[in-house]
Amino acid sequence: MSSFSIFVSRCIPDAGLSLLKKQGYKVKVSPHDRVLTKGELLREMKDIDALLCLLTDKIDGEIMDAGSPRLKIIANYAVGFDNIDLKAAATRAGDYRISRGVYRNAYVGFGTARGRGGTVYSCA
Repeated sequence: MSSFSIFVSRCIPDAGLSLLKKQGYKVKVSPHDRVLTKGELLREMKDIDALLCLLTDKIDGEIMDAGSPRLKIIANYAVGFDNIDLKAAATRAGDYRISRGVYRNAYVGFGTARGRGGTVYSCA
């Protein structure tokens, strides 16, 4: 079985990335210091279990479908979720929730939701 794979759409502080890696997750971070184009994001969605994005990333049904069937979690490294099409997420998810608030350890969403389908978290 392959390890749980997370794509991070933009560089976040090393402390956060280190926490994810220490938990045994395979973490890939976008090499670009900018918002990814939709095409770039679509290409990165293949073979990932989780997407850690920022509010500047627009996550719609097409992007969610590109991650199917492995994509289980969409998490924002931000407070809020206006960038995620919640109606699209609801139609694709067996386990669907929004966690509101600020979390000191953003990786908690990955740890508690691993193995579930379609979880959307807002973590910062």
